[in-house]
Amino acid sequence: MAPSNITIQQVTSPSDDLLKAAAQLYVDTLQGDPTLVGAAAGHLEHAPEIILAVLTPIARVCGELYAATDADGALVGFSAWVPPGRSTFDTEEQAEMGLTQFLQGRLDAEAHGPYMKTVGVQLHATPSVSEY
Repeated sequence: MAPSNITIQQVTSPSDDLLKAAAQLYVDTLQGDPTLVGAAAGHLEHAPEIILAVLTPIARVCGELYAATDADGALVGFSAWVPPGRSTFDTEEQAEMGLTQFLQGRLDAEAHGPYMKTVGVQLHATPSVSEY
C-alpha cells in the first residue's frame, strides 16, 4: 500500500512535462545500470531522450501509464506497461514519437542495426524505418 501522502492514478492523456519528468526519474533511478548504458548506446547524456522515446508511445498509444505523485503533485514514481500482443514500436507513428529522431540524431548510420539488435527493438516494417 502506498503511503498516505502518495496518490497513484492512471494517466490517459499525459502531458509532455509529465513524460519528461518520468523519463528523468527513470534515468536518475538507474544511474550506473548497464541496461541504461545500453539503451543510451553508451552516451548517458542522451539517456533521457531515449527513455522518453520509449515511454511516449507506451503512454499515448499502445499501453498504460500510472503516475505516483506526492501531496504537492510532484512525480515520485510511475509504472508503464504494454499489454500482450502489442509492441512499443508497432507502427511508424510510434517510432516517430522520438525513436527515429534519436537514431538519426544521436547514432551514426553504422550503429543503427547493431543498436536495434542489442536493445531488442523491432520496428513496424515501413520504408522510412525499416532501414534501421
